[in-house]
Amino acid sequence: MIESIEEREALQLRIGRAIEENVLPYYRSLFPQSPRVYDDHGASRILPNPFYGFFNGVRLDYPTYVAKVSEGCIPARAIHGPMHATRVALWAGLLTVFRERHTGIKTPWLFELQMAAAFHDAGRQDEGSDEWERESERIFENWLGSIPGAGIEALAILQLKSDNCIERQILIDADILDIQRVLGADTQFDRTRLSFWNDARIPRRTKDDLIDETSAFIHLTETQELKRDIEESGAVYFHLMHELVHAHRTTSAYPILYDLLEELAGKRNP
Repeated sequence: MIESIEEREALQLRIGRAIEENVLPYYRSLFPQSPRVYDDHGASRILPNPFYGFFNGVRLDYPTYVAKVSEGCIPARAIHGPMHATRVALWAGLLTVFRERHTGIKTPWLFELQMAAAFHDAGRQDEGSDEWERESERIFENWLGSIPGAGIEALAILQLKSDNCIERQILIDADILDIQRVLGADTQFDRTRLSFWNDARIPRRTKDDLIDETSAFIHLTETQELKRDIEESGAVYFHLMHELVHAHRTTSAYPILYDLLEELAGKRNP
């Protein structure tokens, strides 16, 4: 874990730039008309009945999907797009600080963990169930291998067989937290799916409060106008952090998230 204030601030700047330059182009691209699903041996098949999203409550066929994206009515990836990927990267960073505070467990792979979180849906070819985890892993692995000084041994972060490592648990929890963006008003979020929720070392009230704050911030940043402004800003990660700081300072609504962000971003010492 990076210790000095200067190092932590520099790392978050590096992550924000890397997300914008290397990750978000995947999430801003159109889905293919005929998505292909690959098995572990490299064989592929065409996915039947691909799901491209909805427009005005109607499921999109491919020509309409392309037309609506071209007209600026919808983003290329409305559900698993730039906001989701970037927010999961932010959750991964904040959960790393949160877990360290309450359990004393540190990770030396914060950069790799947050970038794995950003890349976790990069291989997707439609908005339905995720058939492309392996492809997302491959994209992340290739990218990480091109980065001088990156911890190649940290590739286990995104490996499906490594669920017992703290980095993998944080990555999964970060993605699960963001499921709250698609839950209807009558659907209750299943907190028991979260690894940290089942950690008896963390007080129950603290866990509840953290989840409630993530839910509120997700719904704030999923509002159509704000989401569009942030996704089109050219600096999505930094704008997300700025929005969290601004929202807390004006409403005091996110004390836990704000406190974790201050530490993550090098604004104060642990």
